[in-house]
Amino acid sequence: MNFVDSMVSLGWTDHGRFESESDESGLALKRAIAQYHAFLDVMAVNRDSFLVPTLSIDLAWHTHQLLEQTLSLLGTIVDHDDAVEQEVLAEAFDQTARLWSTRFSIPYTICGCPVASPSKPTVGPVAKLFGRKGKVKEVIPEIQNHRPDLLSHNGGDVYETHPSEHSKVKVINSSSALKMASAREKMTHKRLQEDQEAVSSGTADGWQALLVQVRSVPNDNHQPAFSESEVTSPCGHLDLKDLRIGQCAMLLTKAVPNRV
Repeated sequence: MNFVDSMVSLGWTDHGRFESESDESGLALKRAIAQYHAFLDVMAVNRDSFLVPTLSIDLAWHTHQLLEQTLSLLGTIVDHDDAVEQEVLAEAFDQTARLWSTRFSIPYTICGCPVASPSKPTVGPVAKLFGRKGKVKEVIPEIQNHRPDLLSHNGGDVYETHPSEHSKVKVINSSSALKMASAREKMTHKRLQEDQEAVSSGTADGWQALLVQVRSVPNDNHQPAFSESEVTSPCGHLDLKDLRIGQCAMLLTKAVPNRV
């Protein structure tokens, strides 16, 4: 799915979507700008990290590129590299999620796509009640969202936190890429299972319970990020067996993320 299609799926290209400042539409746009400022903050303190934006952050980033103010804000030129190998992009998104959660104590993404080893924000103590025969059962507390300016867990707002992966490049016939893809598939399955088991046992926190709920609701406009099931255009594939050594070196060099 390209960037414009992603914006369409969010309903952000609908006529009048952001004209009102008092309704949810106005809040969504303000939240995207706040998220982008926070993203730049994470970028400024993690200059050696390759960071991947969510859809809402990427919209603000694309818009800000037109103003050419990033240099004055960060003291460096940020390369918005849109052609990155899929598995590299996936690992970088996981890293971004960890850095974001550590800095702001809220999840980076709640669209339902699993990320590796996220830092769970504190949502308050888990209440314990005595059920039948004196057995202790845990009650999942409500989500304590102390940064509503950065994150909304209401309805379709969760999908604005989907990874922005519109120009990823899928490398095929590469042993390293296959190994990374296999590892991510196992991680994804493990995270889905862990979240479901936590909810079933009553040990999940509010955010974890939200993710399970989001995944249980079918949405034709939302596909798992970095998934093998996604439809990628032919030009988004690199077959290393069909390339000469010099071409492989050139293309793989492009796939290595530029540092801030």
